[in-house]
Amino acid sequence: MGKPNLYIINLCVFIVIIDMPDWPEADFSELLRRIEDQLPAKDNLKFDSRAAKLDWNVVQFNDYSASECFDVWSRISKRIRRFRTLNEMLTDAKDWVSKPWTNFYRGTKKVCCMKGVTLVKSVPT
Repeated sequence: MGKPNLYIINLCVFIVIIDMPDWPEADFSELLRRIEDQLPAKDNLKFDSRAAKLDWNVVQFNDYSASECFDVWSRISKRIRRFRTLNEMLTDAKDWVSKPWTNFYRGTKKVCCMKGVTLVKSVPT
């Protein structure tokens, strides 16, 4: 079994968030505000259990459907630390809206000294 090969991939910061919809930052913030408005004062459920109990028809706004809002929340939640209540997660989600290229679970990439270049290990063959 030999060493895994290293590949150089040119990345732009905006390509990292390919699977996120093209919403303005204000709409992401509005979504989080509407979710927060639905939370009970003493929220002690795991975030995904609480999210499943929310009335997403109340959360929906503008031209975004309840299912779109839930989908966007699901995508945001995958980028922040999740072992908490929904109320605790909303704090990180609000920070994420201002820097959506970050991902709590993928923060260990080694960045090369060349601007915009990331080294990624390949799967050994």
